[in-house]
Amino acid sequence: MGKVVATVHLLTDEGKVAAGHTLSLEAYHLKNRRWQAVARTKTDAQGMATLTSAATVVSETMAPALRLTEAGSPAPRVLAHGGLTQYDTRQQTLFLDFGNIERLEETAHRLQHTDSRFARTNESVSGAPVAPQISALAMNRLVMANPTLTANLTRVDLAGERIKPQAEATGVTLDPAVTATLLNTKEIDTLKARELQLNAQLLDKSREFTLTTDKLTTATSRIGTLEANLTQTAAEKDALAKKVATLEANTRTPASIDTVLLGLGTKVSSSNDRMKSQALPYRLGNVKIDLRGSVSPDGESIVMGDSAGGVSTELISDDARTEEARVTVPAVVGLTESAARRVLRSVGLRMTTAHQQLAAGSGVPGQALSQHPAASSEAAHGSSVLVVFGESTAEAQ
Repeated sequence: MGKVVATVHLLTDEGKVAAGHTLSLEAYHLKNRRWQAVARTKTDAQGMATLTSAATVVSETMAPALRLTEAGSPAPRVLAHGGLTQYDTRQQTLFLDFGNIERLEETAHRLQHTDSRFARTNESVSGAPVAPQISALAMNRLVMANPTLTANLTRVDLAGERIKPQAEATGVTLDPAVTATLLNTKEIDTLKARELQLNAQLLDKSREFTLTTDKLTTATSRIGTLEANLTQTAAEKDALAKKVATLEANTRTPASIDTVLLGLGTKVSSSNDRMKSQALPYRLGNVKIDLRGSVSPDGESIVMGDSAGGVSTELISDDARTEEARVTVPAVVGLTESAARRVLRSVGLRMTTAHQQLAAGSGVPGQALSQHPAASSEAAHGSSVLVVFGESTAEAQ
């Protein structure tokens, strides 16, 4: 889990705004076995406070328990445990709403325990959730204990019929001032409950607005990035299209055959000159040129096709410079003709072939039977090696 964002509305025990109080959001650390503060702040002029922990401060070392405290002696005053929770998976943020908390003064008390292991815990309960209205059970208890409070009040049963005031049945008269006070108190409680409800709705809307703003900012940033990438991609596409058009135009342009051959010959001659200047005992020879395309009617120019042919050449040793160059002849007996040719070419030797008929049931057709010079002997670089291959009698006929 990432960070935690906790909200609270702190009131005094008289229902007034508790402004300027320093609050702490604490999580229980499993390894240290104690509560640890993860965020601190002060309530504003309306008694509101938002506590935001650092990113990833609540990890697997923390128990799934959070509480709201303020400084106290000898231990912190605990205002609330837990609350309404909601987790945003995209932002990896846990939202915690403690709601409306009444800050207890003289009525604060020590938290009671039922397990002896908590006997030494010195934790005080210094806050209580604010009830939006007096419960029906509490009202019934109040009426039963003080029957004169409702003597002059009119009651209505479930069927909607009016029931005589209790004063008419008992003959007890309630002081008008007391009746007015009760009615005013009820209206005030109703208004307070409505105010608390509206404050809670305002907090929810504020949080939704913050989340929506963050999502809008992220979406706007992504749109900007995508537009920039799209513009760059369009520019690259245009440049590539121009290159393709240029290449297609060049491939359709007729070229003089003499110019093509002269250019290739110049390149070969230049390569031979460079090897000669570097005292390399080699030269390019046996150049083969394969031109493919559409030749003009006069035979002087050609338009190269999709398959433009190619150029092949051999690296020939310069006898004047390699008289003393000797190489070790490799063993090719048992190899096929193509394999033997590749092995000999790899060390700078040529191969000449001969064939010998095989007796029925002896040897493998197509494999080398013998060679000259023999394997491991030395031969001049560029010289030929005679290799005899076996063939069946049927092939000979």
